[in-house]
Amino acid sequence: WLVGMAQVARGFGLYEPEEESRRREEVLGRLYEILQRWIKATTERNMGADFAQEAHVELFTFGSYRLGVHTPGSDLDTLCIGPRHVSRDRDFFGRMGSTG
Repeated sequence: WLVGMAQVARGFGLYEPEEESRRREEVLGRLYEILQRWIKATTERNMGADFAQEAHVELFTFGSYRLGVHTPGSDLDTLCIGPRHVSRDRDFFGRMGSTG
């Protein structure tokens, strides 16, 4: 029964192709790397180099992707959690675009 349902879903294009799945994982990995560089630079600027070595953020997925029910082309909901010394307004929106 489930095999038949999976075949019907594939027939309607409801399953993401393997290549697109790999691309999502690459994007998540790249976003994680960018955020780690950013948090270290932000921490060094706000608190000094000693604190920057240990600074990190966590990146979580949620929504349809996390539940495994996303369809091809759907968005990728993410949540970034960082240390309390980082200000969303001052550090994220004010400087995020300049980290390269």
